[in-house]
Amino acid sequence: MQLKEDAEGPETGQRIRSLLVPMEYTRLDKMIDVMFTTAKGTAEAVKEAVAPASDDEFSDQSAPASLGKPEKSWQFTDTEVLRALREQIIIALGGAQATKFLRKSGALYWDAQHNKRVVCTLSKKYEQKGSAGYSYWYGYHQNWDEFLEGGSVSLIALGCVGSSFAFAIPWDKLHPLLSSLDTTTKTTGKYWHLRVAETSPGHFALVLAAGSGLFSLDAYKTALS
Repeated sequence: MQLKEDAEGPETGQRIRSLLVPMEYTRLDKMIDVMFTTAKGTAEAVKEAVAPASDDEFSDQSAPASLGKPEKSWQFTDTEVLRALREQIIIALGGAQATKFLRKSGALYWDAQHNKRVVCTLSKKYEQKGSAGYSYWYGYHQNWDEFLEGGSVSLIALGCVGSSFAFAIPWDKLHPLLSSLDTTTKTTGKYWHLRVAETSPGHFALVLAAGSGLFSLDAYKTALS
């Protein structure tokens, strides 16, 4: 159950359930295949719950070039710090929505009726070259968008490591902007780049593709108690 919850893809759950189907004999190769696939899916889910591509809970090594490189070597964040932040965000959003969000898998959460849904992803702060502000960088995956589409109330929660706030953007506000965002397609699927810039002290905006401007996030800034 824990492995299924940590894994992101539905095919992992199907493979796990296949082990419970009665068979006339035991084939260890199938069990080994399921264990390998589940472990790989769980690792991918951990990565995707924090940032796009190879940026994960354990490093910041894939910050885009447009955000600049920090002068010092990459710093690692304790996974417990990240887990605590994600839990804090989910609790805050549950209070705001008068419900309790349950973890479905990976970065996906929903209420008991599956009507209210949240995708929660995290980013560290990256210093921008030639700018006094800072940016956060997230990957918004296609399967996340499909999951949120099925809810009556759906939010993409962008957590900011080291800050006392997060951004909770309604799906119906974010989805129309996807065509104005840069994308990357890999073997694991497509994701959109969500780049959040501090336009002035305390004010943030989603940076759209070249020539498309900014989308203010001030209305979606959520304080974490």
